[in-house]
Amino acid sequence: MKISVNFIFLSIILMAGTIMFGLAGISYYTHEVRDELEEDVLIVEHTYQSLDKMEIDFLLARRYEKDFLLRLDPKYIEKHAGAMQHLYEVEHTLEDEVAQIDGLNDQIEPLLELMAAAKAYDQKFAELVESHRILGMDETDGLQGTLHKAAHHLENRLEETGHPELEVKVLMLEVHERDFMWHQDSKYLDRFNAQVEAFLAFPPEYYANAAEQAEIIGIMEEYQHAFEAYVAEAQKEKELRKALSGYYAQAEPLLAAIHEAAENELEAIVEATHIASNEAKFYSMLASAIGTVIFLGTAALLARSMSKPLGKLETVLHGIINSDFTEEPPKSRLSEIASISSAVAVFRQGEMKKDQLTQDISEVISACAEGDFSRRIATDDSDGTFAELGKGVNSIGEVAQKGLGDVLSALAALSQGDLTKSMPEGQKGIFKEISDATENLNHSLGGMVAQLTNSSDMLKNTSNEIAAAADDASQRSERTSASIVETAGTLQTLGGTVKDTAENSQQARTIVTSAQERARTTQELAQQTNQAMERIEASSGAIAKIISMIEDVAFQTSLLALNAGVEAARAGEAGRGFAVVASEVRSLAHRSAEAAQEINDLISTSEKEVAEGVKLVGQTGSSLEEILTMVEEVVEKVNEIADNTVEQSKSIAQVNGRVDALDSDAQQNAAMLEETAASGQMLRDEANNLVQIVSNFELPTDSPTTPDFVDEDAVFDGDTWAA
Repeated sequence: MKISVNFIFLSIILMAGTIMFGLAGISYYTHEVRDELEEDVLIVEHTYQSLDKMEIDFLLARRYEKDFLLRLDPKYIEKHAGAMQHLYEVEHTLEDEVAQIDGLNDQIEPLLELMAAAKAYDQKFAELVESHRILGMDETDGLQGTLHKAAHHLENRLEETGHPELEVKVLMLEVHERDFMWHQDSKYLDRFNAQVEAFLAFPPEYYANAAEQAEIIGIMEEYQHAFEAYVAEAQKEKELRKALSGYYAQAEPLLAAIHEAAENELEAIVEATHIASNEAKFYSMLASAIGTVIFLGTAALLARSMSKPLGKLETVLHGIINSDFTEEPPKSRLSEIASISSAVAVFRQGEMKKDQLTQDISEVISACAEGDFSRRIATDDSDGTFAELGKGVNSIGEVAQKGLGDVLSALAALSQGDLTKSMPEGQKGIFKEISDATENLNHSLGGMVAQLTNSSDMLKNTSNEIAAAADDASQRSERTSASIVETAGTLQTLGGTVKDTAENSQQARTIVTSAQERARTTQELAQQTNQAMERIEASSGAIAKIISMIEDVAFQTSLLALNAGVEAARAGEAGRGFAVVASEVRSLAHRSAEAAQEINDLISTSEKEVAEGVKLVGQTGSSLEEILTMVEEVVEKVNEIADNTVEQSKSIAQVNGRVDALDSDAQQNAAMLEETAASGQMLRDEANNLVQIVSNFELPTDSPTTPDFVDEDAVFDGDTWAA
């Protein structure tokens, strides 16, 4: 009983569908478990991201706090408020998410503590901002502006009194004020108050009247109260900074702990997801393995019943392709394979006959390729396309054998110099063309040989004439060369005389040029001397300015010594030694001023002498310029004479060189004419050899001795013969 291939494929498809249905059920269950776990992962990941946002917002708020304290720019207050507002919004969302996660219920209380610390931090920052507004955002605002206005008012009022001692005390107060602003240390307030007490201790003599004293003391007290208020507020601001840092330090570990708990919960859920996924993969792989084993076993049995006969057919077909007909087509119970096997058997029989005929044709073609056209193909008991092909190959061999034999006969005669032999008549095709070409070749060669015979005679006569003419020209060239040698000797003598004159002119040019350079060097030295005198004059002026500055310093030193004496007198017995030192300083300042005046007088005298020297050096430079101008004119004339002499020497040298060239050319011409005579002799010998070679050819009886297309007196111009 034979089975159809369609039935086999239908059975395989049904079995594969059953296995795929089972795998789809397992896959559906796996996806359900995975979706539930992914939902939990998404919630925890969102919680984790919310905690990251809170941490970023808290860090941004801290950064804006530092930027505000560093730059005191109000824009950072708004940025700080925005960061905290976003933190509160994230916190409200985070409370709902933490309540949905069983593993994070214990983090609700730390989250509330975190928000309490964040709100306290925000409140303290607002108080810190208000404190800075009270202190002033810049030097013109708030307590800082009031303090600077009071100090400026006091400075202006004290300048009107004309007492430097009072101004010095105010300067010390401003120094203590700056020190406190830099260091924020309360000790500078005590120093400030001590300086105020010292200022108030000045006697009434430092003031114009009692009203002025009362006014200045009132301004001083206003300045003191402004500084005390600034110090109190600055100390408050310092405490607010500490409190702000404390609340931030309290909130930071709470946020880190909640963050860590969320990370641990996320890792636990991911681990549970991996376990569930691995279990689902195991059961899916088990079901797939069982189904695959069943499917492969059944498919192997079915495939074996198909592959064995098909493999046998493949072997038979490969044998036919390789001309091996020993294998027989197989038999099979499958109807389709049985039909294919019958068709292959019929094809095998036809290919066996074609292979035999192909071998015969190949042998004949191989023999023709080797030059043997006598082989033939036996086609008596064959018919069809290959039989007709064999008959055609036999016809080609016969025609080729006859035509090539005729060509061989004609070429053999031509190789012996016989130009009368031609191919037999009756040729066809390519052999007809070869026959015509052979006839044309014989005719062309006959004309060329006749032409060569005539040309050989002409070449012999011409070579004799060339040899005679070359001998005569060689003798004339020798006489011309002797005359040129005598002329060259005369020109060399004249050139030597002109060359000596040119060398003497060059020496004169060198001497005059040296004189010019020395004159120019003398002028440059005069200019440098003038410039040096001008620099001395400028230096004298600068020294005078320095002496004037020394006099001013001596005057200021004397004034300071006077003030120091006043302070020492005010100090009484304790300042007596300082008064003696101040007196000595005044004496030294007076002597310094006198010495500076004497130096100034000496410098004035030097300036006058230097100015007179500058004038004399300038006159010397003018005289040297006139001398240099006359020397340059002499140099120009000597240069013209030298240039003309050198030009004459060069011209005579050129004429001498050309005469030498004529002598060399004449000698070369004589040598070339001798070579030409020798070549003419060789040409005569070669013409005799050519006549002897041409006489060996056998020409047709109707071929003329001298061709009609070449005249006896014709001349070959390189391409054609012309009469």
